[in-house]
Amino acid sequence: CGGCFLFGAYHCLADRVKITRFLMARSGEYDAWKAPDAIPAHQTYLNCGGPQFGGCVTGGSAPGVWEWTRQFGGIPLSGCQPYQAVDGLGCQPKNICRNCMPAAGQAWTERGEHACWAVPGNSSSRHACDGDDHCAAAPYPRISVGEYGALPTAQDVGPEAAAKAIQREIFRAGPVTCNVDATALVDYDGSYVVEDPQGDRNAFDTDHVIEIVGWGTDNQGRPYWELRNSWGEYWADAGFGKIFRGRNDMLVESGCYWVHPSGWGIPETSKWQHHNDPSAYDRAAFLLFSKEDDSNESSASDGDDEKKYNINIFVHRNKQEDAFLTRAGNTAVAAIFLIASATIIILYVVRR
Repeated sequence: CGGCFLFGAYHCLADRVKITRFLMARSGEYDAWKAPDAIPAHQTYLNCGGPQFGGCVTGGSAPGVWEWTRQFGGIPLSGCQPYQAVDGLGCQPKNICRNCMPAAGQAWTERGEHACWAVPGNSSSRHACDGDDHCAAAPYPRISVGEYGALPTAQDVGPEAAAKAIQREIFRAGPVTCNVDATALVDYDGSYVVEDPQGDRNAFDTDHVIEIVGWGTDNQGRPYWELRNSWGEYWADAGFGKIFRGRNDMLVESGCYWVHPSGWGIPETSKWQHHNDPSAYDRAAFLLFSKEDDSNESSASDGDDEKKYNINIFVHRNKQEDAFLTRAGNTAVAAIFLIASATIIILYVVRR
């Protein structure tokens, strides 16, 4: 399945939900959704989003995925629609979100006429589920999309300015998705910073979508992006890698996008968490960093943009250890933007 665009889009969406939930917990705010991390059901998109918005065969774009998700009323969570990496299963209710139970007299490994049923999407679509008592009694949990957009490109403002815009967006609200020419990633083992200068390529020469989760500088002084790929943990450094930053290598600064999750949980219930004011949590993120050192309070000045972003945190790796560092030399923050490597990604990664 050529679903890199889908994974990049939903990784970014899920990461931003996780970051916001962390900031809410850190500030003592109530989060209506008490369940574990919210991971989108990629297969639901393949069942319902294509071909208009893209699929396994045609490919697609992160903004296309987010637009479909916005129109659809949110993406169900992965627990109710296993990923099968195929198009064309149809957008029937049970292919949106389902629950399964063997019919009477059947083994767990067998599929029967009544083995699976649709979980309702809203209160008006609840049904008896073949007369048994196993049907979900509430709408399925989901993540909804509010706004999304594009960042300045290397073609518009130059690669250095485009890179700065990406950094600020990551620091503002979380990871972004970027289009790249993936040729240099095919045999990449994760042990070095990929250098693949733009040359005579243009923004239309990209063929892959990745997620940018952070940035840093290696022990040779080379600036890099920290990327998450969709090719599994066996690729590169457990699914992560580094691309030279600020020069449009692999066309990475030619097309990057952000998304704002507008809510998560179970709609129409007390378990739905609205998220309509991203600026509140953008500010909370900045204040969280600045609290680590009282001297950073002056950096919060609205009129001193450069100082504000001098406290960006990035991942720095060397042969001895990994550590969070700040460009202003502030105290490391190890708690923020936590990550589970297989299914949960956050903004910055510490791996020992």
